[in-house]
Amino acid sequence: MNKVLALAVSLLLCICASGQDILQPAVDGVLVDAVKDHEQGDRQTAIKKLTALLETAPDNDAAHYYLGAWLFAEGQADEAESHLLRAVQLDTTNQWYQDALALLYMQIGREDRAAPLYEKLVRKYPSQYHNSYILTILGDSHAARNRLDEAAGWYDQALEMEPGYPPALLGKADVLRRQRDMPGYFRLLDSVAADQELVPEAKCSYFNALFGSYPPQFFENFGPEISGLMQSLLRAHPDNSAAHTLNLQVQITLSDWPAVIRECQDIIALDPHDTTALLQSYSLIGDSYYTMGDARNAFKAYDKALKIQPDYLPVLNNYAYYLSQEVKNLRKALKMSKKTVEAEPDNATYLDTYGWILHLLGRSKEAKPVFKHAMIYGGRESAVVLAHYAQVLHALGEEDVATYYEGLARNLSGKQ
Repeated sequence: MNKVLALAVSLLLCICASGQDILQPAVDGVLVDAVKDHEQGDRQTAIKKLTALLETAPDNDAAHYYLGAWLFAEGQADEAESHLLRAVQLDTTNQWYQDALALLYMQIGREDRAAPLYEKLVRKYPSQYHNSYILTILGDSHAARNRLDEAAGWYDQALEMEPGYPPALLGKADVLRRQRDMPGYFRLLDSVAADQELVPEAKCSYFNALFGSYPPQFFENFGPEISGLMQSLLRAHPDNSAAHTLNLQVQITLSDWPAVIRECQDIIALDPHDTTALLQSYSLIGDSYYTMGDARNAFKAYDKALKIQPDYLPVLNNYAYYLSQEVKNLRKALKMSKKTVEAEPDNATYLDTYGWILHLLGRSKEAKPVFKHAMIYGGRESAVVLAHYAQVLHALGEEDVATYYEGLARNLSGKQ
């Protein structure tokens, strides 16, 4: 008998002895034989033996345990759960039964069921289960039941074990927010952002998850504090691209267009040879300047992007559309817009720009089929596209249809 098999059989006998005072030799033999079969790769035979055994010995906790573990490995989670749960019920003191059942619950996404089992194991076997992962699971469980003080206690223990552990930080921060301790909340986050020992990519992933879970009102109410966090992050990791990308996303969410421009310029300086970053940055700089009412600098930024890649569709479309808004260089705008619809003929945004420029050039008859095509591919979901189409129809004397699309545009604007 090899060492692994001998250890498995020894463990089996210990488990059996813990659950029964007297073991019948026949039952013992079937259990040991099944373990041997499983260890030697004959899993189906092992499962069949234990299934048959439980027909004659339905209260054999060890058989339920092993069968549950093996069925789970075979992907039969429901049957595995029933056997492991029965093993725990038959022997409530057995550590391994509870451990296996808790692990199954974690694997199938039922942390709420795993947490009570882990809490018992942590209290009874602290040296084995007192780790940041399990402590955070317990914090999450209490937080889900609105037991915020208890949740904070478990998160604190997790952070004592592993300072900077992202899931525990995420949980503790959310508890502070729910307790309306916003100064404490931002102090905690700032300590994370400023910690130079923590991996910056991990921190950025953590902040992305955190911010992504909050509604837009959160950013409206705490914009300065969030910007402060980003500054702490950038001071700790001034040359890290993930930190700069996160700050850019935050500033866009905050609609802080001067900050967006500054961050794009920093990203350009960070790696002036990254073509993708350059294109995206110049595009955002142009968009930001135009939003601020500075068309001149917007168009300069777009020119820089098109110098790098003349067929960069997002810039071609925005450049063309903003020229139409300014009613300047419409023929230049039409050429740029035409490239976008040739490249993506079913893009409603690009079709809208192209059709609108045709209309401004007095070519409303040509614009109409462009807008009709846009209606098929999402144009009806945009109040701007609907309003533009209505104006084209007015120009063609189709007043009834134009009025209909004007109504759709108004209704959609009201909903938005």
